[in-house]
Amino acid sequence: MCSSDLTKTTGNSSVVVYNEGSIYVDAASGNATTYGIHATNGGTGGNVTVTNYTYYGNFIGSSSAKPTYGIYAQGNGNVIVDSYQTSYFYQVGAITAGTDGIYAESTGSGNVQVGYNSNILSTFSGATNAGIEAKSLGGSTTVYNAGSMSALSGALYGIKASSTTGQVYVYNSGQIGAASGSNGVNLMGISATSSGNNTSGIQVDNSGAIYVDSGNGTVGINAVNAGTGTVTVNNSGNIDPPAIGINAVGNGTVNVNNTAATILATATGINAVANLTGGVNVNGNLTDRKSTRLNSSHITISYAVFCLKKK
Repeated sequence: MCSSDLTKTTGNSSVVVYNEGSIYVDAASGNATTYGIHATNGGTGGNVTVTNYTYYGNFIGSSSAKPTYGIYAQGNGNVIVDSYQTSYFYQVGAITAGTDGIYAESTGSGNVQVGYNSNILSTFSGATNAGIEAKSLGGSTTVYNAGSMSALSGALYGIKASSTTGQVYVYNSGQIGAASGSNGVNLMGISATSSGNNTSGIQVDNSGAIYVDSGNGTVGINAVNAGTGTVTVNNSGNIDPPAIGINAVGNGTVNVNNTAATILATATGINAVANLTGGVNVNGNLTDRKSTRLNSSHITISYAVFCLKKK
């Protein structure tokens, strides 16, 4: 069921998992859930830290031995997940999982950080929900990824990061999905959202190519804040071919900077909306203003780069 399982139910001490080896777990049967690494802490303030060193090119899961979750880390305090290699043995590891490659959640006021000491450098495959999902109830959520998600053709998301009231930040330089046919992710390349009064804001910095299968409701980069904090999307990676290339929505200021990147969208290249008093700023190289949907009492447009793709 689980190759590395460390679970604590009470107290404030931390749960720490350090792995250097390959882990193979049989796929779940029936309603069972299986894990490559499972680290949970039910204590009121205890932290959870998972470090998966990949410098020997280690693997979590495979096409024939695929756990539900590659790495599952959950606690009431801070939750940190690392998966990277050192410069001495430069071999990229791989995470193959049925639902999420990495799942990290703080159910209390703790912060969640996926990619703490280094960007996540593992390659991802097999997931049906997300390569990386990170979420926090009362703290911030941060994701740093440089690993390839080009094999996630069956996943809904590449990266899914959320909080209720805390800041959300996503950095990505890895490819998400793949070109041609139905090789993109199925819903959103990157999703960064807050459902509560997030006054600290949401920011997505992306330089990786994002491929999302076309269809209603599909988005390349989705950044939505129900609070008044600023929403900022800085993109320099090509996006192809969702319904909406970049969707940036908030109750405060909304900024979209699209630099040296082509957005091929079937409906709207950039949708930037400030619902309340915030301004909307879109910068880049605008080729077709009709393809940019802006809504605010304060709008500034320099240029935004994208193209509409014929259905």
